[in-house]
Amino acid sequence: MTYPLLRASAFVSLHPDLPLSERVPKYILALPKVIVERGPRSLFQYYTTYASMVPTIALDLAIFYGLKSIFYPRKYFLESDIPLFSNVFLAGSSAILRYLSYQPLSEAYSQVKSLNSQMKLKDFAAGMQNHLKSRIQMNGIGGLYEGMIRNLPGLVVFRGLQLGITETVIERTKYKRGKTSWISKFIISYVATIFARFIAYPFDIVRMRTGEEGEASKNIKKYFDTLTSLFTREGTRVFKRAFTSAFQASGSSLALSFFFHLNDFQNIRGY
Repeated sequence: MTYPLLRASAFVSLHPDLPLSERVPKYILALPKVIVERGPRSLFQYYTTYASMVPTIALDLAIFYGLKSIFYPRKYFLESDIPLFSNVFLAGSSAILRYLSYQPLSEAYSQVKSLNSQMKLKDFAAGMQNHLKSRIQMNGIGGLYEGMIRNLPGLVVFRGLQLGITETVIERTKYKRGKTSWISKFIISYVATIFARFIAYPFDIVRMRTGEEGEASKNIKKYFDTLTSLFTREGTRVFKRAFTSAFQASGSSLALSFFFHLNDFQNIRGY
């Protein structure tokens, strides 16, 4: 549902330093122009290839509920009884497990797409397979996780807070009211997403900066030295652009709200 918006953003030139209050109106006003000049089909171009990669949030949810079923079986605990910290911890753990299992495929996908984004699905699969083989031959299994030190902290903080807070608040609300509307679920997930993105923003900055330093992406000490120096030099100003980044996460919020609503519907029908 949000893919046309992602495609449109690629056609609209917006400076990253532009405030959100100016970015949104310019983007909205440019949308009709993009559709007229390029046609509505351009907003869905390459969607098949894009959709063929399993959305990361689907894997995170699957692993998250798998972990919850192990540590908090429903026959002994109500969902509303599980503490916020536990939900955040399990959600962060699911992000780590998903990264270890899915990241090599995601990296291969990005590399092949950068060479030719118009490949057919079959050619994409072959290209990804060749990329994975070459990485293993050159650097062993560790070659599949190059850059993990700089990528993982921000991912764990973001998904742990986003999914953990959303799950906890929705379950508490449902327990008190008996049910929760889809609009309520979307608002809860969107606010949680904005908060999570805001808190994870410094880690995103460090990820980009250490990515430019080569070996720093493999060194834990250098990573935390970069993070410490960031706050030492900039203090709270590090969050200056955080809200612009945070408000761009509507896609995952929409997915979460649909998931929780469908999950409630299935529980009501007794599946």
